[in-house]
Amino acid sequence: MARKKAAGVPDQRPAPPTRGQWAGAVLLALIFAARLLHGAALKAPAYDEALYLVYGHSLWQTGDFRLSIDKPPLVPWVAGAPARPLGASFDAEDEDWRKADLWLRADSPWNGLQDHRWRFFLKDLHRNQVSSRRLLFAGRAALILMNAAAVLGAFALASRLFGARAGLWLAFFLSVSPNLLAYAGLVGEDAPVALFALLSVLAFLWTLEAPSPGRGAALGAATAAALLSKHSALTLGPSFIAVLALGLFSGSVPRDRDSLRRLGLAYAAGAAAAAALFLAAYLGTDLRFYFLSVKNTLAYQTRGQAAYLFGAVSNTGFRHYYLACLLLKLSPALLILPAVWLARRGWTRREAFRTAAILIPAVVLTAIASANKIQIGLRYVLPAVALLAVPAALAAERRPWLGAVFGLWTALASFGRHPDYLAYFNPLAGREGWRRLSDANVDWGQDLRGLEDYVRTSGADEVILSYYGATLVSAVRFPFQDLWSFGVWGEKTHLGAPEPKKELLAVSATNRVGLYLRRILGPEPFAWLDGRTPVAVLGGSIFVYDVTSDADAHARLAKLYAAAGAEAHARREAARAMRIDPSGAALAAVFGRPRP
Repeated sequence: MARKKAAGVPDQRPAPPTRGQWAGAVLLALIFAARLLHGAALKAPAYDEALYLVYGHSLWQTGDFRLSIDKPPLVPWVAGAPARPLGASFDAEDEDWRKADLWLRADSPWNGLQDHRWRFFLKDLHRNQVSSRRLLFAGRAALILMNAAAVLGAFALASRLFGARAGLWLAFFLSVSPNLLAYAGLVGEDAPVALFALLSVLAFLWTLEAPSPGRGAALGAATAAALLSKHSALTLGPSFIAVLALGLFSGSVPRDRDSLRRLGLAYAAGAAAAAALFLAAYLGTDLRFYFLSVKNTLAYQTRGQAAYLFGAVSNTGFRHYYLACLLLKLSPALLILPAVWLARRGWTRREAFRTAAILIPAVVLTAIASANKIQIGLRYVLPAVALLAVPAALAAERRPWLGAVFGLWTALASFGRHPDYLAYFNPLAGREGWRRLSDANVDWGQDLRGLEDYVRTSGADEVILSYYGATLVSAVRFPFQDLWSFGVWGEKTHLGAPEPKKELLAVSATNRVGLYLRRILGPEPFAWLDGRTPVAVLGGSIFVYDVTSDADAHARLAKLYAAAGAEAHARREAARAMRIDPSGAALAAVFGRPRP
């Protein structure tokens, strides 16, 4: 008697990938990793990188989860692994380390107690006996390898579901996506959760079509990895319930007793695999920290945070914020090819269900994020970007000429933006995308090294700096007069010399639009720079102006400082304006009188 076919298995399974197709996928993953490693050697720490890196360092050193607060531990475990082999120091006697667990005895960590961990993060990274550059590069490299392996995993699963050609297209679109590249080379949770969520969704569909304990275990492992990367993966739960209900209702998932039994066994194996990964990540004893981190994340989200969209700022978010992010930052291939796939005719029930199973998690995540008060970048919906690569790959596989056109377009745009992927915008955003979207969409502090190099080679002896990024004053490799640099810890008392030979004004894009400075300096504090051409735009995120002989610029800076009560700085800038323009006309034009 012929063996009974497993429930839901299609009549014709795709042929497994050939050696050549596997070689192609490996090559794409290697190129992806090589580009990221090159960029990792060039970029300064982005805003949150010290957090994950030092949290991981502390886990390897002590097994203590006191730095977690609102973060799951997978990314820290991976990124922190190289620190000990490199010989990194760890000061368990540091006052901020000893006080970093005070939040466990408080109602909420969001009342200043989180400052202890931030100070410790920055000190451990920038004052370590191993240079911050080595530590950061090693942590980035570990995550880059994990992300590249996940791209290969997506190829393998997509090949089993849709065929090897579609799998190759998926690996290609993932590997050249500027949005994914922007975060996959950083020590952060956004790219890992995007790739593991993609693997989870593909594994869920694969398990539905032919349930087995092995497939269920793969689903559980991928889902646990996503959950342990970032809490946005919790949206996979309601998404999978919706997909399963749709499958049962439409008949795409068989409802006979044997099929449901197989499905139950597969999900039991998945739950066991997920539980094993969670226990391993929390060392078998500290699972409570996961639930505490979820609780604290939800508490943080209820507080809100300033979000910027098309020149407007809101502390409660915009309903269409993430739709705008997707529209302006997605590569043309991921905007158009999914639409081509959805617009086709002659759908089979199987194709419709598979497409729905891929897109429902993207829609659920984007909808929940759009109702959230925290809206600071495309990174919050990055899993939706990875999921959109699936219908893009299916459209490219169905119409290779169309895939070739948009694939080439995306590849050229991606390589042309190297290594400044974070500042990538598609043509719909125009030339100055930073005026439409700010914060982690373009500027996360990643170009400070570029500024340090520029200051050194330009011969500037004074810099007025308005930087957006987390670092220590002592870690900035040039003296600077601070202009409300957001996230720079330490004493910022330096005043520029009375008569510098060359003086630069450097403003990060996030500060350029005044996102976090409005409550101090008023709306659009740097609008007066619109009439000036920067001498350099570094990485797309830091604008540099030569103000050596610009009396009007110094007069306007004097007014900014005076408005915020920084009298010493205001006097210095007024004096600079008078030295450049002894008539006092520049000051009079700005203040309405000769001097402040």
